[in-house]
Amino acid sequence: MISYSSDFLPSSSSSHFSFLSSSLYLISSSLLISSSSVFPNFFFSFSSIFSTFFHVHYYCI
Repeated sequence: MISYSSDFLPSSSSSHFSFLSSSLYLISSSLLISSSSVFPNFFFSFSSIFSTFFHVHYYCI
């Protein structure tokens, strides 16, 4: 895992969550592209669930 310094992290927890979620979403998208031929349904479902969770949590904040 990549560790960031405390100065780099935003002061707001919502901004930190958004940054972290965006990074995780990019990673999951990369996995979806690289492994689409192996587990298409699984990664598609995972990406959809994660996207829904991200939007709901983001708007709740």
